[in-house]
Amino acid sequence: MRLIRIILQIVIVIIGGLAVSVFLDSREFTGAIFFMAFTAVLLAFTNILKDQTEKRLSGVSLYEQNHTAVRAVLSLLGGFGIYLGLKHFFGIEPLPDGSGGCRAICGVILLARQAFGEAIAQLVAGFLWTLGGLCLSYMGFKTKRS
Repeated sequence: MRLIRIILQIVIVIIGGLAVSVFLDSREFTGAIFFMAFTAVLLAFTNILKDQTEKRLSGVSLYEQNHTAVRAVLSLLGGFGIYLGLKHFFGIEPLPDGSGGCRAICGVILLARQAFGEAIAQLVAGFLWTLGGLCLSYMGFKTKRS
């Protein structure tokens, strides 16, 4: 099982590194950050797999709650939300136009854009994404430590 986990981690790092390099080569920094976070989450999951295997082999009950993966995912999502909010604050990220699958935050941004104009919509977008990211990061840090 250990050999399979190590091979899996090597494959994750190689594929994640290739994806990040492709995104960086095409100057898609958001995609590169997404794949770095996705690779980190997959590596965290393989680490949890190691812990579960060791507990199972040692006879320890597997029903103890381990919140490490939840904390990592929430913190990474929060960091991405803060990053996206700062990109909106500084005008780097364009505002959504409603052509895609526009949902909650995007819909509020579109309403602000129609009602108050482009500049206020940038601030609303930055505020909403940063607030969402801070909330997710806070939940990640406050999740019960194992």
